[in-house]
Amino acid sequence: MDRRDEPGQQQEVYENWREGLARQDIVYESVAEEAVWRDLLQGWSAVARGFTLITGEPGSGKSWLLEELQNAWLSTDPSPRLGMTLPVLVRCRDLELADLASYDPSELADRLWIRAATPSPATGTSGLIFLKRPSGRIWQPLWLLDGIDELPSELMTSEFFRRLANLPGRVCVTCRTVVAQAQAGALRGCVPLSQHLELLPLTTLEQRNFLRDCFDGDIGRSETLHRRVHASSQLRELAGSPLLLTLIAEVGETTLPAARAAFYGESVAELWARRVKGTNQEGLRLYRDEVLTRLAAGMTLEQIVAPVGAFDIAIQKMGIEYSERVLLISALKACGLLRFAREKFEFLHLTFQEFYLATHLMLRPFIEVLDELWDKPRYEETLALLVALAVEQGKADEVDRALLTFVKGHFDRHRDDRRTLWRKGRSPLRLVVHVLSRAAIKAETLSLTWACLLDLMSAPSSPLLRLALASDHRSLPPILARLAVDDDASVRWIVAWNAATPAQILVRLATDDDAVVRARAVDNAAAPAEPLARRAADDNIFVRGRVAGNVATPAEILARLAVDDVANVRWRVAENAAAPAEVLARLAVDDNASVRGRVAGNAATPAEILARLAADDDANVRWRVAENAVAPAEVLARLAADDNANVRWRVAGNAAAAAEILARLAVDDVANVCGRVAGNAAAPAEILARLAADDDADVRWRVAENAAAPAEVLARLATDDDVNVRGGVAGNAAAPAEALARLAAGDDAIVRWWVAWNARTLLEDLIEPPSC
Repeated sequence: MDRRDEPGQQQEVYENWREGLARQDIVYESVAEEAVWRDLLQGWSAVARGFTLITGEPGSGKSWLLEELQNAWLSTDPSPRLGMTLPVLVRCRDLELADLASYDPSELADRLWIRAATPSPATGTSGLIFLKRPSGRIWQPLWLLDGIDELPSELMTSEFFRRLANLPGRVCVTCRTVVAQAQAGALRGCVPLSQHLELLPLTTLEQRNFLRDCFDGDIGRSETLHRRVHASSQLRELAGSPLLLTLIAEVGETTLPAARAAFYGESVAELWARRVKGTNQEGLRLYRDEVLTRLAAGMTLEQIVAPVGAFDIAIQKMGIEYSERVLLISALKACGLLRFAREKFEFLHLTFQEFYLATHLMLRPFIEVLDELWDKPRYEETLALLVALAVEQGKADEVDRALLTFVKGHFDRHRDDRRTLWRKGRSPLRLVVHVLSRAAIKAETLSLTWACLLDLMSAPSSPLLRLALASDHRSLPPILARLAVDDDASVRWIVAWNAATPAQILVRLATDDDAVVRARAVDNAAAPAEPLARRAADDNIFVRGRVAGNVATPAEILARLAVDDVANVRWRVAENAAAPAEVLARLAVDDNASVRGRVAGNAATPAEILARLAADDDANVRWRVAENAVAPAEVLARLAADDNANVRWRVAGNAAAAAEILARLAVDDVANVCGRVAGNAAAPAEILARLAADDDADVRWRVAENAAAPAEVLARLATDDDVNVRGGVAGNAAAPAEALARLAAGDDAIVRWWVAWNARTLLEDLIEPPSC
């Protein structure tokens, strides 16, 4: 059963993940693009049948990935030979319905072959010789179907996906995440769907390199812009998208606004100024915002792609002349704010659709919009933009009164009937904090709401609330600043750990008297270079080690720490994903086995070094390889039969381990190995249900922590006799709201502490109703 269909379970949809609302304990297996290409081209067992699905948000680089795969293959200037694997790129937007009508795999393959994209001129014409020949008769095609979501929605059925899977050769398709999730039922009906890959946001290091490319290698400009982006809690998340990071670079480092609403406005103006030419540019600009607002209002956020007819209707209602209408359509296409394909259109990115929807909602009373949309996760960004726009237009008092009324009203109703919010799985108070954080509104601007929040944090009955807000990645910067000077050191170090904590607060926390707080501050990826360089020479080994493990630490500091006299510092460098390859190679032969083991567990370690370390005499090194998400499949299979139980234990926890290996390890003679399977998110539901009744409390605890465990299993474990098992449920973001509320009122302090950390916990369940 899909838990997303159960009352009180927050749906794991694209908008939730994109806006940071998804379960925080999802573990992603990082796979380098080169490994994806190798798997697809060589036809390893993981992708030998069925098709591979690659998802990602607009602008994440799905098309680029397939183009690079084809171009990389063609650049080798391969010689034709019978049975060779040939990547064939087909852009789905170029297909006609007639191309997909046949149920015969060979005929369908021939039609796709005709529509194959011409190889890039950058690789010469060597690939044309392949595309001019019949498809499956001479060699094995690797179908690269780009943008399956651009096909008509009526095609998206289980039968259609099965036809794709039955094509001769192998199939790889790309699709926007939101569409793939909407078609989850159809995809589940496709047998086999052999591999699902998702393009995750750019890492901090990748963002730096991306900006350097945008500025033609100018390190000074790129680093300046990168620091400005990461100093802004508003823009930091946008930088994970290649498309939006390109826009950030286009807007420029000197005029970059700190708030999202202002950034979208600046981006639109910049795109328009650069790409729309002509004497009527200013006149068309006035029509531009009106038509985009009309379109966003009609689409809401339930529709990402709309028929061109809706666009035509919106323009006609504006009553402009035909000649200007033609110019406006041309200008919108030229600036790229709208993308047209196959009689449909979409916004350049979902964020621009949200921006113009917020502009439309400005026409309505704010409290009315808030009451209508507060319990819909996908509208949280729109509400934040609406707040920012309203304050900008002098409506701060209206927003302030509406937010205060909203918080007080829901507190009163929650006191009378808690099940209402439990079923929704949404906290009104947490929503207000998130919206204000996104809107980047100064605390004094909304004085009534801010005073209410301060009263709640200061109340003697609210220690759990301070912990929850300190750990929330959407907390307001003023809240984090207030908590950064809290008398409780545990609250300060949680603030130092929080990725949303502004750089200036981290600089102050890096000088805290408490070593743990200093260590957490320099361990934060948002920490500026200055405290990292200073604390690299800290007398406390723990603090130096955290500097060594921070991916934001400059390469020259990592190289210096790699020869530190203390092994614990060296192994922190060895596990750093940003460590240079030459540093990892040197640490792979370190005399200290722990250092070699950290290299073995580093996802950035080359495959050939991992294979060598898998045969290391020290079992600790081997089990580091066994838990590495990029360890080759044959290495994992060999280590699953290792004589050392710790090695098998690590394989049991590896999400890349095959299902048959997990099933075998679930009945291992060693209980710890079974427990490791119990904590593996890739373990089948029936195995987790059986392990939840295991006599060993450690095994049950692992199930309790597993976000993939069925809701009914977690509810049962919330009443377990063992406090650690109950604590596992308390920290599980998939736990039902009613179970979390019951645990928050329990007698065990450690359990209540974990409830406070849980992002799914209703803040209303942690405190008494406010006096404000």
